[in-house]
Parts: sequence; structure tokens; C-alpha cells
Amino acid sequence: MRVPPNLPDLARRGFDALNSGNLEALFALVADDVVAVVPSPFANAGVYRGLDGFRLMTDQWLEAWGEFHAEPLEFIEAGDAVVVPVRQTGTGRGSGVRVARELVYLFRARDGLMVEWRLCEDVPEGLAHARGERS
Repeated sequence: MRVPPNLPDLARRGFDALNSGNLEALFALVADDVVAVVPSPFANAGVYRGLDGFRLMTDQWLEAWGEFHAEPLEFIEAGDAVVVPVRQTGTGRGSGVRVARELVYLFRARDGLMVEWRLCEDVPEGLAHARGERS
């Protein structure tokens, strides 16, 4: 399978919406049957199903941050997915501590909407998920 032609653009629009704080624009890019996966040991680990689950995951993550930004570093097309190394920066809402970390997001889409979002530790893990080598 090949990456849908609009998937990198869809991912970019998602980052733009998230980083501008326009969560409704972000949610408009997400399919009703989306599946989002945050594996252990990450905060808020779990499998979030449907648009309501995706909203819950996003809200839970962002409530910890007074300021948050996710900068995509590259868009790697892999089969029917896009693997995106991301530099996340933020300031803790309660602590005021500034944090920076590089992680990887995996995206899949159908009919112009995101149907899968997965948080990965690094690019090799993201590529393995894109190839279906991990569940």
C-alpha cells in the first residue's frame, strides 16, 4: 500500500491546528472511528477509540501543560502511513518547568481523515508499526 497523497498534508494541518490551540480544527481532521494508541510508559497510556476517545486523550495530555508545541521534524512515508519525528516542548502548568523531548507520531488516514494515531519512542519503532510488524 502507498501513502494516500494527502496524508502528509493532513498531518501538517493537524500540527498547525494543535500548535495554534484550535482543537476543533484538529478534531475536524479525525475520523469518527479513529484509534489512538499511547503505549506504556508514556503518560496517559491507553488505547483511545473514536472521536470522543481522541478528544479525551488530547484533553488529558494538554491539561498538564501551560504551553505546548509539537514541531514535526520530517515526514517519512512508510506504506500507507506517515511516520513523523516530533520535537515536543512545553511548560508544566503547575510547575512552570520547561520540558523538551523528541518522540515519533504515526498517522494513517482514510477518505481524507485520520484513522490511526500512535505515539512511538523512535523512528525504527514507528516504521515497524507502519509495516505491521508490531501491534
